[in-house]
Amino acid sequence: MKKLFYSQFWKNNYLAMLIPFSLLLYALFFSESLFGLFSEDNYVMLHLLIEFFIISASFTIALQAWMTFPHTLSVQKIWLGALFFSIALLEIFHAITYKGMPYFLMESSPYQATWFYIAARLVLAVGLLIVLMVKDKPVSNNQHWIAYGIALLHAGIWIAVIFNPVKLLPDLVIDGVGPTSLKNNLQYVAAAIQVLCMVYLIKHFNTDRTRNLMMLVASCYLLIGDFLFTSYKYVDDIHNFLGHLFQLTAVYFLLRAIYYTSVQEPFQLLQKKKNQIKYSEKFLKTMTSQIGEGIIVMNHKQIITFMNPMAERLLNWRKHELIGKNLRSILNNSDKHCPCQTESEAIIETEFTKKDGSHIPVSYVTTPFIENKKNAGSIIVFRDITEQKKHAEHISYLAYYDEITKLPNYRHFQKQVNEAIANKPTTKKAVMMLDVERFETISESLGHDIGEVVLEAIANRLRIGLPKSILLGSMRGKKFMLFVDSLTSEVAIEILCKQIETIFSEPIQMKHFQLNIITNIGVACYPEHGENETELLKNAQIAMYETQNAPVNFKLFEPMMNEQRLEHLVLENDLHSAIENNELYIEYQPQINLKTGEIHAVEALVRWLHPERGFVSPGKFIPLAEETGLIIPIGEWVLKTACQQVKKWHAQGLPNISVAVNISTRQFFQPNLVQVIEGILTETGVAPKFLELEITESMTMNINNAREVLLELKALGVSIAMDDFGTGYSSLHYLNQFPIDRLKIDRSFIQNIQENKHNAALCTMIITVAEHLNIDVTAKESKRTTNWIFYGCITASIFKDFCLVNRFIQMIFLQTSIQFSNKPQPFGPPKKT
Repeated sequence: MKKLFYSQFWKNNYLAMLIPFSLLLYALFFSESLFGLFSEDNYVMLHLLIEFFIISASFTIALQAWMTFPHTLSVQKIWLGALFFSIALLEIFHAITYKGMPYFLMESSPYQATWFYIAARLVLAVGLLIVLMVKDKPVSNNQHWIAYGIALLHAGIWIAVIFNPVKLLPDLVIDGVGPTSLKNNLQYVAAAIQVLCMVYLIKHFNTDRTRNLMMLVASCYLLIGDFLFTSYKYVDDIHNFLGHLFQLTAVYFLLRAIYYTSVQEPFQLLQKKKNQIKYSEKFLKTMTSQIGEGIIVMNHKQIITFMNPMAERLLNWRKHELIGKNLRSILNNSDKHCPCQTESEAIIETEFTKKDGSHIPVSYVTTPFIENKKNAGSIIVFRDITEQKKHAEHISYLAYYDEITKLPNYRHFQKQVNEAIANKPTTKKAVMMLDVERFETISESLGHDIGEVVLEAIANRLRIGLPKSILLGSMRGKKFMLFVDSLTSEVAIEILCKQIETIFSEPIQMKHFQLNIITNIGVACYPEHGENETELLKNAQIAMYETQNAPVNFKLFEPMMNEQRLEHLVLENDLHSAIENNELYIEYQPQINLKTGEIHAVEALVRWLHPERGFVSPGKFIPLAEETGLIIPIGEWVLKTACQQVKKWHAQGLPNISVAVNISTRQFFQPNLVQVIEGILTETGVAPKFLELEITESMTMNINNAREVLLELKALGVSIAMDDFGTGYSSLHYLNQFPIDRLKIDRSFIQNIQENKHNAALCTMIITVAEHLNIDVTAKESKRTTNWIFYGCITASIFKDFCLVNRFIQMIFLQTSIQFSNKPQPFGPPKKT
């Protein structure tokens, strides 16, 4: 019960308690910024406003005690009212004589205002202590006249003394210096008496906890005010203001205490003593308590006479709080769809006001009930439709916003761009399309859930890092849209693109990875590159695609890009045709053991000989195959064809030749990858030890998933090679996590190895680590014999040299191609017809 009591007290009074302390803390740390606010001209008005509330509260206490006295005859309450009557009068004269106030009897001055304040403060402390210590008992009915007469006389004496033309009292404040020692001593005396009041209240706390707690809080605020009133230098500085504010808060809590004892507590006691509800009301409660809708009954005067438990739960009002009150003033004070104006069984949607002032959406029906052939009132049956509204809003949100990034989707973005163009058709604007490089690799490696988190992080960086005037949107996952409503020049676009690059200069931390985000941005300007939102978005997207192979990360749309994009689409279509027309073939590049000079293995590389374009670079069609998903059937064909060729070589007397095949990211994340490879090995009859699968470090970011797949592949008996080793995320970490048989050092470490001592040192370190871990090493693309010698000296196991590819193909094997077919085909590039 105590916990509930304090919780309820805090809930009802926390604002009044916190505001003065908040201003006090603000003043302590930012006093200079408040200097202008508390100038003399401004302060007079602020002081007058605070005094108005103090005086009003004091008179309210006095009036409340006067009006309730005939019913209570309480000696404590009537003298407490008289005390505040005297204080109110003194505070009036304190306010009108304050420095800066107009002429009243004589010029206003700190002398008069301060003495009126100190008189009020002393009488409050002394009077409050006396009232608390006097035992409360009934007194005669005319006692209030005596008490209030004495209070009036007391105030009159102070007024006469202070307004005497001859100063009868010493100055309490010296402007520019602050309070005198006399003033401070009087203030401390008042504070000391107030402490005695607090001791008494604490000692007798349980006699009336609510009243005593409010008085304790008031005493605390009075004490704080006392010390603030001893620390100011000018009557219009911040400390003086805060002292008045704490004084006001104290009077407020004293008012609450008197109100509680005079009005609230008696009312609560009266409510507790009410008779039990009539039998009919009990029956009605039983009938309606389990219903899922709220029910409110009102009479013909719109006064609430009944409400069921569900109505209480929905509105957070208790029945006793609403019974007897006007429905319109409590639940719905608007003219629109007010239940009290409706006598129809039609279902209407509106809002009801809850106890805390919030609104609840409801649907209701009002039915009149008749007694003695007269309209006796209405029955309102209503239900909470908050969840229905939320579902409707969520559906609407999903229609216009991306659920992951919380940005406008393509439809909503397009609509907003269209409206902006219509509103300012002559203003230059820009639409930007942003694409995240390697996002598919990140998503497939770490999982789609992590991919969504990355997209959300990217959206948040854009939202925080870019100006609020730029409209952001999300389009199909990894693509983002930006709209600049007012563009000054193309230079501004370049600056904005560099700003985006800066936003993503810091990597995104995801699990134990640092993900570097690289963006490609395409820009289309209105009206040069399109006169409507559709054209602008299309052209911005075309420009974005063009940045993927450009040295910079953004491009402005140019008309010729349409042709390039068209060519890209034609190439994509030709790739589909290449599969059907057997235009793909395989080149085999050797891996040579530097110690023996023997060919250890070959690497199968897919090539495309277009009937019209000629040789198409793998750098063009491999990314295209990845993008379109054609890499899956192409990859399986390469695996099968390479295994068939190895089987033939073995039959021709080359028993130790094995083949290495690159596995693409999409292939690696196929659920049935192990089953596909096992099936190809079984079908071609190649022993698993003659097949080596090359993976890249980016495929292994999701360690648990990658380890599981690699262990299953190792269980088949195939070898695993890590391609482009040293350029990934945490290379050495993988050597301990995964079953790696071979490392292929990236070509960037091999080139110019004699001139670059750092590359030589790194290569030596990689080879040494691999030797100790019993892992083979292959170095890629050395075009100088001296590089071979370097690796021969440090016992590199295997070396692959691109410059021997053609010699190898020509001298060791027939120049071949394997056409894209399930049946064995003769080697050699497809002939043109």
